[in-house]
Amino acid sequence: MEHHAPPSEIIPHKRKRNPWVLVGSAATAGVLLGGLVAFKNGNSVLAQHFMRARIVTQGITVAIMIASGGYLATAVQSGMLSQAEIAELRAVRKLYAWAVFAHTAGQVAPLLAWATLPADELAQRVGSIFLMLVFNLLLHVAPRFYLCHSTQLQIALRLLYYAFPLLRKPRGIQGTLNEEPTPGVVGAVLDTLRVAWGSRLVAVLMAALITPLHVLPLLPHLLLQVYAIAMVRNNSSLCTAPLLAHPLTQQRLQRLYRWMDMLLVALPNGALLLPGRATASTAQRPSLLNEAGSSQAATASRQAVQAEQLSQTAATELRIVCKLSAWAVFAHVAGQTAPLLAWATLPAAELAQRVGSILLMLAFHLLLFAAPRFYLRHSTQLQIALRLLYFSFPLMRKPRGIQGALNGRPTPGAAGALLDVLRVAWGSRIVAVLPTSLITPLDILPLVPHLILQVYAIAMVRSNSSLCAAPLLAHPITRQRLRRLYHWMDVLLLVLPSGALLLPGKATDSLTQQTKPGDDSDSSSQQPHAAMAQCEGALNFLAAVLGLLLPLLTTAKLS
Repeated sequence: MEHHAPPSEIIPHKRKRNPWVLVGSAATAGVLLGGLVAFKNGNSVLAQHFMRARIVTQGITVAIMIASGGYLATAVQSGMLSQAEIAELRAVRKLYAWAVFAHTAGQVAPLLAWATLPADELAQRVGSIFLMLVFNLLLHVAPRFYLCHSTQLQIALRLLYYAFPLLRKPRGIQGTLNEEPTPGVVGAVLDTLRVAWGSRLVAVLMAALITPLHVLPLLPHLLLQVYAIAMVRNNSSLCTAPLLAHPLTQQRLQRLYRWMDMLLVALPNGALLLPGRATASTAQRPSLLNEAGSSQAATASRQAVQAEQLSQTAATELRIVCKLSAWAVFAHVAGQTAPLLAWATLPAAELAQRVGSILLMLAFHLLLFAAPRFYLRHSTQLQIALRLLYFSFPLMRKPRGIQGALNGRPTPGAAGALLDVLRVAWGSRIVAVLPTSLITPLDILPLVPHLILQVYAIAMVRSNSSLCAAPLLAHPITRQRLRRLYHWMDVLLLVLPSGALLLPGKATDSLTQQTKPGDDSDSSSQQPHAAMAQCEGALNFLAAVLGLLLPLLTTAKLS
């Protein structure tokens, strides 16, 4: 009798890609790029022709995709797809059906008045809806093609979405910023939502929520979020809107800055007055600059005052950086003191790395006093080099000593769970990612390089695959807490449908679908894989919160 392998064990056969799909995609990208260049140069007529040509080329490309991969639409019923691939397709279809509905609903009101819209705006709105529909249609007509190229397709969709100038610098929804602020606490919350909507920050949030981590890994996910933030924040006209320029909003912003200083203790008071090295504080600006005078004496005095203001600004910046660097050196040396007291028992490589990391921090701190002008001229490059060199030591990203915090048993209770989270953050070196961002003011290192370096630090720290085998994370109490965390993330955040969080990759089956009823041997052998996937996902989540979201909250007050 011929033996048939169950669907979960079928190895997908490799199929030769259709070259015409690549040709059509390249033509669509070229036409889109030409339209964006024409629109940027002010040639709206040529940009309109490019947008129409893009719709045609993209439609032809989709037709080729359907013709070459449409026969795979019945692969689920015929058993050509594994159970894990079926679960992944179901999850992604639900998420993108909701994304298409949300995006189309946001474009319906402007499109109802299509006759009054400019040609370029109409083309961009229709093109964005067409892009979302094409991607959603691809999940149904060519599932095998999507599974083979899911990561590339997700990245391409996110990049193309923000390629439309209207989606990163909208003219319509910015009307919510043209009204006056609403008094009261409820009004402050409402105004915050209006700012998030009018500045397109809500689009950045939704783009991340509809992309599962088992489809798009953590590092590309964070890089795309940094790209989306850079695209959305590339709009300097928002702060001049009536809502943000109103005195009530300015008063709220001042209160927010004070509370963030008091709660987060990230930067000393006074650093908020330093948006740049050449900008003087409004409180210290002498009245001499406002006096009218055309004589040489007035001009010379003006230049002297400006030079004095610049020197005061530079001196204030140096004092702030010296304080932060001294705190960083103290914290790092304190963390290395206990291992170095037993230096005779340390391996030579570990001893060299610990001493080298201390010398690196001390050299940077000494540079602030020995060569302040050199630091002021090259502060951005020096800050970037310090962050890169710090995590170049293998011991700093894969430590052997502090992982002893993960060798104990978990502590029961809610307070014990919080203590265990701190132990995991300490033992996995995630705690090292947080201070590296807090000691770098945004007037020295801009926001985008700041976030990219944070993503780099998270990638370095999370390259340690042995953490989930530690006794603390492998204990049944910790595994039960992880299952509760995943359940609450499903219920509260609606990030993924139930069960999809158990899929770290395309070859991993869900606990509810990976085995047949009564197959206890397969269940016992595959449950550790699902538990390991839960542990890795929890560490990724903790690294993203402590290493990216919390530093972003702290440093965004200077953005």
